[in-house]
Amino acid sequence: MSVVRPIRSGTGAPVPPEVKAGDLRAGFELSVDRPRRVVRLRMWGLWDLTIAEEFRRAMFNCARDLEGASWGILADSREYAAQTAAVSEIRSQMMPRLLLMGCMRIGAVVNDAGTYAMQFNRITGQSHMTSEVFRDDDIALAWVSEHRSGL
Repeated sequence: MSVVRPIRSGTGAPVPPEVKAGDLRAGFELSVDRPRRVVRLRMWGLWDLTIAEEFRRAMFNCARDLEGASWGILADSREYAAQTAAVSEIRSQMMPRLLLMGCMRIGAVVNDAGTYAMQFNRITGQSHMTSEVFRDDDIALAWVSEHRSGL
């Protein structure tokens, strides 16, 4: 069973999700950290196509909110499984458009460098999105926040 943890700010305070989809077995939460221009994302479980499509819509809505200047994504992927080819394809197709909308960096926080970390690197690498895998939230947030300096 998945443990539902709130998304946390850099100060450790919970950030309420603006969008939440799924259930305890599989889903996601999204929130926009407007001062840092970072979409905070928490994903868990093995998604079906319905959740993947909801994710696509929610992510593009957040992207439109930040479009016009650079921004980044911080993804808590510690409870997210390696996905099916169909779900991975939806996520892969999103990357070039997110890049055009100003997403400069995606950082994924994982428990280990296992199968999902490899899948994440493949998806972001194919789109030439600057990405990195982390095990620490604070280090990941600092790296993702560097999108403003063009690093």
